[in-house]
Formats: sequence, C-alpha cells, structure tokens
Amino acid sequence: MRYLFLFGLIAIISLICLALIRNFDEENGLTFGKGTVAAAVIYAAAAAGTAWNEQDIAKSVLLCFFFSYMVTASYCDHCTHYVYRFLYFMPFLAGIGYVLLRGISAEDVMSIGIYYLLVICLFSRYYGRADTIAFLISVFFLGQCGATSSYLLQGMIHMLLSMLLLIVVKRKKINFRKGSMEPTAFMPYIAVMALAMITVRQIVEGSNL
Repeated sequence: MRYLFLFGLIAIISLICLALIRNFDEENGLTFGKGTVAAAVIYAAAAAGTAWNEQDIAKSVLLCFFFSYMVTASYCDHCTHYVYRFLYFMPFLAGIGYVLLRGISAEDVMSIGIYYLLVICLFSRYYGRADTIAFLISVFFLGQCGATSSYLLQGMIHMLLSMLLLIVVKRKKINFRKGSMEPTAFMPYIAVMALAMITVRQIVEGSNL
C-alpha cells in the first residue's frame, strides 16, 4: 500500500503540473505519444520504489516531490526543449527539507555552497538554464550523511555521468570533430542518473533494500 501511495503521489503531482501547463500555455507543444508516456510511467514506478526504500515516510514524500519534478521537467524538455520556471520551487523546497531531515553539518553546508558556486559561475556556461537548475536541485538528494565533501563530490559525479550517458545514447548525432550535436533534451538523462545515484546512496547507507 505504501508503494502504491508513493507511485500515485508522483503520478498525481506530475499530471497536475502538465495540466497546468496545457491550460495556461496554449502554445505548450506537449504531445502524449505512447513511447513518451510509457517512459514516464516506468520512471515513476522505479522512482516510487526508491522513495519506498526510505525508512522515514516524510523523506519518502519529499523524494516523491523531487521525482515528480524530474518526470514533468523531462517530459517538457523532451517535447518542447523548454522547462517552465514554476516547476523549480517545489523540488527546491523539498530538497532543503530532505537535507534537514537527514541531518546536515557545517561541512555539508560548505560542500553544497562550493558546489553551487562551481555550477553557477562555471558550468552554467555549458548547460541550459533548466539543466543547471536540475543539477542544483538534485545535489540535495545525492550527498551521503557524514561523508566529508560528499555533496560536492556526488554533485560533480552526477554531472559527469549524466553527460556520459547522453554521449553514449546520442553518439550518432554528435560531430566529435566540431564538438557539436543536434539539439536534444538533456533533462531525461539527468533524471535517470539522479534516480540511479540516489538508489546507490541508499544501498551505501544501509537502507532497507
């Protein structure tokens, strides 16, 4: 029952966000192809399993808010290459709440701060706005409690693995000589790697997997 509740929560939040976009933006460009919808449902199902692995129901719910953002943002990016700004606030607040519930030290705050500075001042030049914000939000859910500089390290690894996954999947569309590629949605790759890394973190921390 708990799994079904968490899956339903992710699905409902995602559907509400998509409905708001369709109602308030007549030129939203969203499509509902079978393949895209199936991918979103599969991701939501896997994400609900990861949220279920949290022993604290409050942290499970906060993870659901984060994953619903990943579903919606990835869907929008895939369909329109645009992610609406109103989607950022909910997962950002959920991330702060998640970190506070897990416990945060001065070293953790410093680690997150350094990561934010690096992403905003350096890496934002190479990523789109939506991708940059996704990395900034994801780091709250990636760090390992009690590990020195874990948030900074895990955030950097997340960026690297997301880019590597994109390169592997889209290698045929990349011109390595010119260092360019066809416009493509990056959010789905960020979402997949975030889900994978959170699951791995749960295993490392000895969750009830």
